[in-house]
Amino acid sequence: MNDHFQRRSIGSAEPIDVVVCKPLADRGVPHGFSLRWRNVGNEERFGARDRGGQDRAELARALGFEAVAHMRQVHGSAVQAIDEPPLTLPICDGLATTRKGLALIVQTADCVPLVLWDEDKGAVAAVHAGWRGALAGVSRSAAAFLAKGFGSRAEAIHVAMGPSIGACCYEVGEEVVRAFDEQVSYANELFSSGPRGKSHLNLIEANFRQLTEQGVPREQIYSSGMCTSCDNGQLYSYRKEGKGVGRLMGIIGAG
Repeated sequence: MNDHFQRRSIGSAEPIDVVVCKPLADRGVPHGFSLRWRNVGNEERFGARDRGGQDRAELARALGFEAVAHMRQVHGSAVQAIDEPPLTLPICDGLATTRKGLALIVQTADCVPLVLWDEDKGAVAAVHAGWRGALAGVSRSAAAFLAKGFGSRAEAIHVAMGPSIGACCYEVGEEVVRAFDEQVSYANELFSSGPRGKSHLNLIEANFRQLTEQGVPREQIYSSGMCTSCDNGQLYSYRKEGKGVGRLMGIIGAG
């Protein structure tokens, strides 16, 4: 785990362990990234597929939120504004709001969960970025959406990227390499050769580059450094575990 992140226990009745980004937490931004287990020494899974709704609600309450919203993630670049829990799940890969008391949740099991906070306007967003979303520019879209929808200045945006599969483990096919080569000018900087001779994609760097291109300061983009595959004991990994695996949750709200 990188120095900008730390593990904290939230809630009182039945505490939940989350990873938080200290630069956001120190400014009072309610947020966190859940882990595989409820807390240290507890054998109860958190985010299991059969209790997603219950755990989303509990995570939101533990951070003091009155309501919670999530989305039907489709590996695209669409971002939607929201001010109350929807009756029908929004089909997108990013949610944004300024409504206090409303938690936004992104769910992942290898893809990058991002939470964005505008220190001037108080706008927040939760974003899902797998390789298809990164190729489509979802992080760039999220920063641009905050600017257009809420008047956010890029210089005022802070971004925390939670646990995701690292370049150390994210082996991809040549079709993925070609897709990036065709659309991204710096694609060669996003790939490395793995121990089996296959290409590995750096999803963190792909999203980092999009955010800086949008004007977000480098020093305001934080990555947990936690790999879902390397640290599968406390994180879910679809790549490592397959279908039916639980989901990690990234959560943020305007307070």
